[in-house]
Amino acid sequence: MIKITNKKAILNINHLLFYNGEDLFSLPKGVVFYHGLNAAHVEKLKKRHSFHHERVQYTLVQDISVDEEKLFSGYTKTYQNEIRRCSQTKDIKFFTKVISSEEKRLFELFKQTYNAMFNDKHIDMKFNSQYLIHLAENNSLVYSVAYVNGAPSVFHAYIVDGDRAQLMYSTSNLNVDKQLRNEIGRNNKMLHHEDILFLKNRGVSILDWGGIGDVENLSGIAKFKMGFGGQVDTCYHLLVPNSLLGMFVVQVWKLKHRKKK
Repeated sequence: MIKITNKKAILNINHLLFYNGEDLFSLPKGVVFYHGLNAAHVEKLKKRHSFHHERVQYTLVQDISVDEEKLFSGYTKTYQNEIRRCSQTKDIKFFTKVISSEEKRLFELFKQTYNAMFNDKHIDMKFNSQYLIHLAENNSLVYSVAYVNGAPSVFHAYIVDGDRAQLMYSTSNLNVDKQLRNEIGRNNKMLHHEDILFLKNRGVSILDWGGIGDVENLSGIAKFKMGFGGQVDTCYHLLVPNSLLGMFVVQVWKLKHRKKK
């Protein structure tokens, strides 16, 4: 289980990832955000915390403990062909820290590329540098870079805890001409494949590809993830207070999300 506490103004936000059922009584006062709970854990926590905000999410979970050949055969034929096409000239790097000058430079470029991609799509999503740095300090971060024509062009980041990992960020530099954009797209698939092998060699057996939205009306991103295999699963996110200020924040959060429905 990963525990990360960050502060927003005067509020402590305790993030718990890969929750293992442990009783937690010594967290800083504020709110506790349980990420990606299974059904058994969420029911237990809801009984303990009657005042809470719950969000249900569909995700894609893949067993990567099988041998490499079986993994690869689970990809679509198009993915297999594109990965093979890139494999001869692949130029990739993996990082787990943000300490050296190279790491800091690539981390900043990762942030800029991610924010620019979602800004171009008019989607309000921002790269959370502080959160990833906390993960790196906790030895729970793996991020990868693929170079195209010598330039860092594809970036991925994963949260890792023991035998489980979750894709957190994936972005590519798409402000290029069509030919280079196609090459970057192939390298994106190749990098995901290499990520899986890297995580597998690190001891990860279960990879969570992250949210896939509405399973009845799959987005392009969801279809892209499914091209690598895996099974649709349901997970739960729970926000609970552990202070008076936290109770106020959870109430505001509940009202905010009620209005969106």
